[in-house]
Amino acid sequence: MPSSAVKELMIKSVIKGNSLASFVALFQDVPEYENWVYSCEKALLLQKYSETEIAYYIKSSFPWPLNARDFVIKNKIWQNKKTLAFHSKSEALNDHLPQING
Repeated sequence: MPSSAVKELMIKSVIKGNSLASFVALFQDVPEYENWVYSCEKALLLQKYSETEIAYYIKSSFPWPLNARDFVIKNKIWQNKKTLAFHSKSEALNDHLPQING
């Protein structure tokens, strides 16, 4: 949010897999997010711009005292050709869907 003190968030993690293709497949399989993304109650692929860029919806449920939240994310993935490091950049699409009260 523009008024928030938090402007960016970086999350680092280690996910074991047998190939880069399996890692990319994991990120692109949005309906499966419900099985591995923390607090994900619902996940829907909204738009596929390319093989490496998508927009998706997530509804997250959190324990009390927090409330459920939903958001739309645009995600782009790529690999550094020199280091072979895998990168994923996400940004919120605040006006992609109408706001839901409550």
